[in-house]
Amino acid sequence: MRISSRLIEISLRDVDTNVRINALKALALLDKTGILQDEDDDQRNRVVRVVFDQEPRVRRAVGEFVKGLLAEKTETLESTWSAVKGSKKKRGSKVSEKDMRTYLSWKAFASMMVETYHELDSREAGTSTAPAVSVSMGRATAAVEALRGSVEGLTNWQELVDYLLLDHSTAEDDMWLLEDEEEDFMIQVLIACIKADTAEDVSSFGLFPLRLAADQTGGEPR
Repeated sequence: MRISSRLIEISLRDVDTNVRINALKALALLDKTGILQDEDDDQRNRVVRVVFDQEPRVRRAVGEFVKGLLAEKTETLESTWSAVKGSKKKRGSKVSEKDMRTYLSWKAFASMMVETYHELDSREAGTSTAPAVSVSMGRATAAVEALRGSVEGLTNWQELVDYLLLDHSTAEDDMWLLEDEEEDFMIQVLIACIKADTAEDVSSFGLFPLRLAADQTGGEPR
């Protein structure tokens, strides 16, 4: 508990990228013990803002920490849903338990990301000596790059397609649906996921002729 606040400051402000990365890894391990859950929520939310940091290596390093917070947020939504799902007025009564868990996890992700970049926009964040990602890169792209290794749905994005195909116009009444800004952000996330997969496929295909040449000649790739 004594070192957590200092680790947060190091992860956000240190001038050495490697030091920031190691601090983020340490925070993720501490968070898994439950220690940081006793801290001020604002402190933990500050760390989430690293998702939009300008330094790519730092963005990727925060993935495990965000994964833990996302699991908590999803669990909170699931508990809330369990308390109201008996209402016959809720369209969610027709949604299977498995699908509802998926929907609530996407809702948790979207609301966390939108809340986080709103906090950055407020100019009160002050999380890092490095500026946030440029407008040209896009926040959705930064989030996907940072979290693809930690948030499973960002690699298996067919579930996100199914979720976005729902009618989200009743989000004010149905807690598993997206508000307009969240929906817009998640469409951009889907685009970023598809681009990332396409880039990986192209990269893998580009290596195939080299491997084939090596197999045919029995030597090294040419």
